[in-house]
Amino acid sequence: MLFMTSQVLVNDLASGTCDAKRIVCLVFDEAHKASGNSAYCQVIRAVTNVHRRFRILGLSATPGDQIEKVRNVIENLLITRLEYRTDDSLDIQKYIHSRKVEVITVKLNKTMQDLRTRFERCMVYALSWALRPCACWQCTFLWDVCLYDVGWW
Repeated sequence: MLFMTSQVLVNDLASGTCDAKRIVCLVFDEAHKASGNSAYCQVIRAVTNVHRRFRILGLSATPGDQIEKVRNVIENLLITRLEYRTDDSLDIQKYIHSRKVEVITVKLNKTMQDLRTRFERCMVYALSWALRPCACWQCTFLWDVCLYDVGWW
């Protein structure tokens, strides 16, 4: 039994450190991330290329709110049996504590709107520094932010 991230397993399968023939069960936490070319999908492909006699258990507290995304995860993880629980499921009722949710919408006054805008600009600037080498292409837009645009400097 080994515990590791799916990316580590992808690397170990590719390097031969882990023999895919010996895998009989895979447990994926945060299974809703199994989309596209994610490490979860790479692991499944690597193992199924060698054999198909293994089990997969995918766990997710947030499976998704769009049917197509959920269907995609089901296909990617080769899921043949799905169990779904809600707060109303009888077998988990004893673990659910009562709660009352009340949504209160507050209209922001001009001062609060201005503070929110300044805070958002400040966060974008701070993130641009945190993501400086900009390893992901989606972050390149942050470089367009400058101190002057923040409005506090």
